Amino acid sequence: PATVTAVKFGVWKDGLSDLKWYEGCKDEYGRWITCVPVSDYQKMGTHYSDVYVYYSDGTSKMIGSTSFNVNAPYAKSITVKNMNKSAGTFDVVVSGIVCPSGVAQVRVPVWSKSDLSDLYWYTATKQKDGSYVAKANIKNHNYNYGTYAAQAYIKGENGIEDQSVRTCFNFDMPKASVWSFDAGNKENYILVAENVPYGDKVTGVRFGVWPKATSDLRWYECVKDEFGRWILVV
Repeated sequence: PATVTAVKFGVWKDGLSDLKWYEGCKDEYGRWITCVPVSDYQKMGTHYSDVYVYYSDGTSKMIGSTSFNVNAPYAKSITVKNMNKSAGTFDVVVSGIVCPSGVAQVRVPVWSKSDLSDLYWYTATKQKDGSYVAKANIKNHNYNYGTYAAQAYIKGENGIEDQSVRTCFNFDMPKASVWSFDAGNKENYILVAENVPYGDKVTGVRFGVWPKATSDLRWYECVKDEFGRWILVV
């Protein structure tokens, strides 16, 4: 009589267009087993398999079918922390990630415009507590102020990436502060403007100075220091 020479598993996800065949191996209990890498398909949802037996006389036949489900990775929480309006920076924290295959990458798109014209992708870094943090800066969003949105995209080691939790938050324009002090030489004053909105988009700051009436008004160009403050000595 003909003997079993091989067992093959045909596996697919979408209408046989991605059908792949896997050779089975016989274990000590007489079972035929194969391992299917999810990364071969990189798709979530139900996968299907037909099992074929091949005999020594050259014949073969299907002996059964099965299916299995691949779940998408996801995160339980996304929050915005460490918002610094003066520096234009904030952290997006993604936590509670569920990804049985292991996390390969966490990406965070951030945007403020409804047409997504200022959308920017950040790659998050893993922290000691298992969360992932993306460090954002509004300079990457054309220094837009107002309502922002951020969403987590989780990619597993099996190649599957899916969008997950999303949040909205406000990043309001900082209020500039202007102040002055005696330079200490009884001849000059130092004028300072800091927390000036729009960061690197600002090409210059001028101070208008007058003693009593604006008829004596004079304009002076400032110099930006290493801390982002605009300074004038007058």
